[in-house]
Amino acid sequence: MKKWLKLSLLFLALFFIFAVLHNVIYAVFHFEEGVAFILALLSAGLLVISVLYTLILFIKSKCRKS
Repeated sequence: MKKWLKLSLLFLALFFIFAVLHNVIYAVFHFEEGVAFILALLSAGLLVISVLYTLILFIKSKCRKS
């Protein structure tokens, strides 16, 4: 379960990094680019999936112990 928790934190950090990168590129070059934006959306989706999977693993481990 610790592996999935670390992945969730990684995806959270990547989301913020890609969102800021998208805004910096727009501020510097004054054009919309989609690569950093798509990567931010992808990392947000992976964050949601990994958080849900971590919660499922946590609930399963609590049910087995009781």
